[in-house]
Amino acid sequence: MHAIADQLEEIVQRRYNRWKNAELPAYLSKELNELKSAEIIDRFYQDLQLEDHGIYGITGVGTNRMNIFTIRRVCRGLAEEIKSRGFAAGQRGIAIGYDSTSFSKGLAEQAALVLANHEVKCYLFRQPSPAGELAFAVRYLHAAGGLLMSSGGEASGYSGCTLYDEHGMPVETETNLRLARYMEQWEDGLHIGLMNVEEAARTGRLVFTGEEVASAYLEDVERIPVSREINQIMGASVRILYIQPGQGEAGLLRSTLLRSGFTSVHVVQDPKLQSAKSSSQYFELYDWRLANEAAAEMNADLILAFNPQYSELALSIKTEMGKYLVLSHSETAALLLHYLLRQKNNRGGSTAGGVLLKSFFTSDLASSIARKEGIKTINVTGGFGGGASLGKFCRSGNLPFLFGYDEDGGFAVGGSIAGSDAIQYAVLIAEMSAYFKSRGRTLGKELLDLYAEHGWFADDRIELTYRGLEGRQRVSFIMGRLSKDALRVVGGLKVEQLYDFRAREHIQLAKGKHLALDMPRYDALKFIMEDGSWYGLRPVSAQPGIQLFLGSHASDSLASRRKLAAIRSDVLFMLESML
Repeated sequence: MHAIADQLEEIVQRRYNRWKNAELPAYLSKELNELKSAEIIDRFYQDLQLEDHGIYGITGVGTNRMNIFTIRRVCRGLAEEIKSRGFAAGQRGIAIGYDSTSFSKGLAEQAALVLANHEVKCYLFRQPSPAGELAFAVRYLHAAGGLLMSSGGEASGYSGCTLYDEHGMPVETETNLRLARYMEQWEDGLHIGLMNVEEAARTGRLVFTGEEVASAYLEDVERIPVSREINQIMGASVRILYIQPGQGEAGLLRSTLLRSGFTSVHVVQDPKLQSAKSSSQYFELYDWRLANEAAAEMNADLILAFNPQYSELALSIKTEMGKYLVLSHSETAALLLHYLLRQKNNRGGSTAGGVLLKSFFTSDLASSIARKEGIKTINVTGGFGGGASLGKFCRSGNLPFLFGYDEDGGFAVGGSIAGSDAIQYAVLIAEMSAYFKSRGRTLGKELLDLYAEHGWFADDRIELTYRGLEGRQRVSFIMGRLSKDALRVVGGLKVEQLYDFRAREHIQLAKGKHLALDMPRYDALKFIMEDGSWYGLRPVSAQPGIQLFLGSHASDSLASRRKLAAIRSDVLFMLESML
């Protein structure tokens, strides 16, 4: 044990000394000189790790932080990974976008100049771009991939870089592993050079883009509506409110809605949304009370929470009582699936042989709707953010009907869509509202009718955050312990099944039967109880922490919520007792 501690201390000290002796920007040098001993360990005990969708972490000085040198190291490895595909891949280049913060724009510029210096062409946006537009740009420009920089600013202390493949999807695990191997050639980014901006532009390795891509993107979104007639007739009557995090990215959402016929769109800025540390926390920070007050003043039908960084959307709807109800991502997806199926049936289309794709950590209301229509449900890991199964299916184009969604608010419809796009999602939600409004019904009433027919589903999500090296060790211990020694009774219900995605096993606990899972390894666990209620966990490396997902099913709303509360209480007590 002492030998391991001594070895870790030696690694930390060596890395710290390298940074101490390097030429750093003044703001990083000042931060480095002010570090205390305990902080030095957390900053330098490891390199910031690639996650499924890219790299994300606390902003600051050190190898275990997001900074310009971390981005340089990632892009140096990316340059080698791209060139390994052949000369043409480097010429196709990389599309690079960023959010509305100045720090993320700076990271984007650093990325472009590192790649340009190593013979990879870059398309750098002139203005902030949401994830959906960046993903479209990759396909439109026939690029070899894409990068999207994001920063929560000083209030958050977190920044990130999402990596996209040539299809405009977050990169898959295999690509991440290959990139990580290339990155290992550089201990850090301290001595990775940049090309001069003027030289990069003169040689054609740096191309600024923006307006052309935005125009093409808006034209592409126009093919999304299922019923343009409804939008033309009823669009102006649907009143929409959305709160955006800052200037820039969300403007494209408003433009798209206006072009689709929804002219009553009101926007309020909420800068604190930029302080979100993760995709899930973005919607937790959303000030629904403030939004409800603004929505009530304009008698809004919908409130949209748009996360431009991950191209995800959350929805609040006006109920029959005139109040506003925030829907879970599963409820929003179920409503939209219900609408799309109705439109398909109205037009004489067939849904036979179609497939509903959903992530394992979503409720089964949409699955129940799909089953009634003869549509098969496939549960997958990773969602759109993980860049795995949903993305592959969504770009296959071989299925007669396709609908996909995940636990983070990612969504896709139709085989031709490459991946999640919240702007397209918003257009369809607005159209759905217009359709039911034309028939004198609200989305709230439609949801109640779905619950009456399929039973009541409730779900919840909790993020447990720990700190530093000790926190990372806690997360690893919890996940390892749960896979072998979890509670067999939760919320008064017997736990019958365990999906251990780490070991790629489906375990029938009562029978002790182990079945192989035909899917990529994924660091997550899901437990299913005797009545179909469930809970699941997955680690988050950036914080570090654990995301806890819970779901219940019962014959009425009260029973479902009580069951969910009992499950939540038992699981949280179990996790606390482990520590």
